[in-house]
Formats: sequence, C-alpha cells, structure tokens
Amino acid sequence: MAGIRARPFFEVAGPWIDANLGYVRTGDLNRFGFEADLGYDWRVGPGRCDVGPYVGYLQIVQPKDALRPEDAHVLFFGIHIAFGVERRPPPVAPAIPTPEPPPPLLEPSPAPPPVVDRDGDGVPDADDACPDIPGVHTGDPKTNGCPPAGDQVHVVKDRIEYDDVILFDTDQAHVHHASWPILQKLADFITAHPDIEEVDITGHADERGSREHNLALSQARAVAVKERLVFFGVATGRLTTIGYGDARPRAEGHSESDWRQNRRAQFIITKVKNAQGGSTSLPQGEPPPAGGAP
Repeated sequence: MAGIRARPFFEVAGPWIDANLGYVRTGDLNRFGFEADLGYDWRVGPGRCDVGPYVGYLQIVQPKDALRPEDAHVLFFGIHIAFGVERRPPPVAPAIPTPEPPPPLLEPSPAPPPVVDRDGDGVPDADDACPDIPGVHTGDPKTNGCPPAGDQVHVVKDRIEYDDVILFDTDQAHVHHASWPILQKLADFITAHPDIEEVDITGHADERGSREHNLALSQARAVAVKERLVFFGVATGRLTTIGYGDARPRAEGHSESDWRQNRRAQFIITKVKNAQGGSTSLPQGEPPPAGGAP
C-alpha cells in the first residue's frame, strides 16, 4: 500500500496519523483495500529512533461493487518502530567581522588665498618689484617682475631709472648735449615697452633761486627733456611733464656736487596696459606743488 502520514511535530516524537490505499490478496482473489492508522511515538536513544503503539483499520472492497456490511473489516493493534536520520541544523555561516569604522573625515584644508597679479605678467604681486608694470621674472628681488633692463636703463617700482645724469647748466632749461646719448637710450627703452602707456617727466632744480623761479625752471627742464625724447622717437601722447622746483632734492647738501644732482629729470610711469588689455592709471604718492604747471 501507499499513502500519506501526518505528524504535527517534525523534530520530536508524538502523535501521528496516516491513510493508505493499495492491493489486498484474499485467498485467490485480488482486492482493493483502504487502511487508516493512528499512533503515538516516543523518541528512543540519541539518534532518530521512534517507538510507540498504534491502532489500524483495514477495509477490503470488492472491485466494481458498493461497500457492503459483509465486506472484510480488519482492526488491528501493534507497535510502530521508525528509524531515520537526525535532522541537523543548517550550517551556521561564520560571523562576518564588523568592519572597522572609516577614519574620520579630515577637515579640508582652507583654500590658499588667490594669487594677486595686477599687471598679469605671471609674477605674483607679493614677489613683484613692479606690481603695476608688466615685466619678466628674474632672480633679483629688486628687479623681479619689472621690464627687462636696457642699456643703462631699468625700472624700479613705478620709476624708469638710468645709470647716468641728465645735465642742465645752472639756471638753464635746455638739455646739455652730453646727455643726449642717455636720452636716446631712454627713448629706445620706452618705445620697446608698449605696455608702458604714459610716463610723467618731472623736472627739478637746486635750492638756489626763488620758489616761483625754480618751479618755472623745473617745468621748462621737463618740457625740454620731453622734446628731446619725442625727437628720438617717443610718441608725444605717451609723455607728460611737471615741475617740482627745489621741493624734492635728491641730495640734501649745499655743495656744487649736491646742486648738480638736484638739477635733474625723473621719469614716473603713470599709466600701463593691464592684463585685460585696458589701461590702468598708477596712483602717485604726492600731489604737484602749489603753483606748478600741470
């Protein structure tokens, strides 16, 4: 026979019930049979061995006939023994170690301050000796970022300096012929640096003479230098003039040597081409003296 068994508890012994259908041989006859069983098992031993009583009922049926009282009925009792394999718990996966927490995020370093380069020449203003005038990088802090020096001519901050003296005779405005070569070099330097858009020529006198006379004389000297630079090729629109009289002496003494140094002309860069292609006027440290020509 074959059938189905039901047990309410699968892990331990206990009550069970089954139902079976199958073949029954009675004498020389083949019959159909139905069986039902009810039992109770106890677990015996450490393995899976279940033992217990049960009661069963067998009904033999005549083929092709209805159930009748005279059909065979068998009621039986017995001991039920069941063997099996101990159910093993599923393997436990090894515990996955808890990952270490990630290191705390470091505060981002503050962004470095932006590099300021007003003249756009690639030399930061902090290292630029001429921060408003485009120049070149050099290893000398005094000239780093300034236009490259010409023959005896170089830029210091906003001034065009020259390794010579423009000579003026006492109480005279015209430029001494001996100073023409240095003015030629100054003109060549200004022409070679189109980024320098405007240069202010300042004239100076020694201490002798009245204030009004020295102002007029220094202005005339600045104009004379401008005319000579224009003669040597500098566009007149790139040059302005102003006279300071004896208000800004180079030498504080009162000898002829001191007076000779104070009879001079200086060149101040007042306007440059900025990094955006426009023009930038450079601030001037001191206003013109009272009574001076513009």
